[in-house]
Amino acid sequence: MSEIPRIAQAEPVSHLIAMAQAGDADAQFDLAERCRTGDGVEENAKEALRWYRAAADTGHASAQNNLGSMYLHGIGAPVAFVEAVRWYRAAAAQGIAVADYNIAICYQNGEGVPHDDALAVQHLWRASLGGYDEADLDLGVAYRFGRGVAASVEEAALHFIDAAERGSIAAMGNLCDCGEELESLALEGSLTAAHCLATMYASGLGVAKDRALEYAWVRWGLREGVLSQDDDGRGNFEGWLTLLRAELPREQQRRGLREFNRLREARDLLRRISAPGNAPSKGVSGERLP
Repeated sequence: MSEIPRIAQAEPVSHLIAMAQAGDADAQFDLAERCRTGDGVEENAKEALRWYRAAADTGHASAQNNLGSMYLHGIGAPVAFVEAVRWYRAAAAQGIAVADYNIAICYQNGEGVPHDDALAVQHLWRASLGGYDEADLDLGVAYRFGRGVAASVEEAALHFIDAAERGSIAAMGNLCDCGEELESLALEGSLTAAHCLATMYASGLGVAKDRALEYAWVRWGLREGVLSQDDDGRGNFEGWLTLLRAELPREQQRRGLREFNRLREARDLLRRISAPGNAPSKGVSGERLP
């Protein structure tokens, strides 16, 4: 056995070392973490690798994931991409979401596996469903640019919204970039795009928070959205609009209605441009609050 790391705080760490030496996998993992970060012991990447490997060999899932990262980045040992992926797969098989995310990045970069964006997306989905937040940002990018999946601004926006709601600044920037395309799709009848825009204005995700515009896009989804096989229907918009009517001051609702009528005018203008002679919708500016 290699030399035990020098102890900085003797009693607590000495007990942990004794447990690790006795084969306790959790203690081995904790000791590896301490060796990697220098918490209570001298920072020592090789010792960290050794204790991660000891715990990983017993089936400790988090140790398997971290051991994969040590090999991927050449920490405590030379870079070994194939070995990294092997340990990530072992951890992912036990439900470690970040391990699926790490495998996805390996597929994107062609490290330890052939480059394959479609397989990367599969692992990003598993990571997202497993609760790993960063996966939603990467899924958004994949759908935005059609990497491994058919490009879809709406699907991208749904993932960016999930990430932005958890505080991702990058996701908010991406939502801002998607705004014009989402508006065009919503004006064409996309319920998903209208839902995304309403959510963005409701919480200030990639746009300035504006409850009146939230109201406008919710009303738009309910009144002007076109049902498709991919849509769940308008029930969500109906309940949302009812809630807004109860919550928002009358003046905000009036402004929301003005914005709704402006959207109708923009939609009708686009129709006239693309199909000369197509008459605008009835009541373009005539809707009023009850």
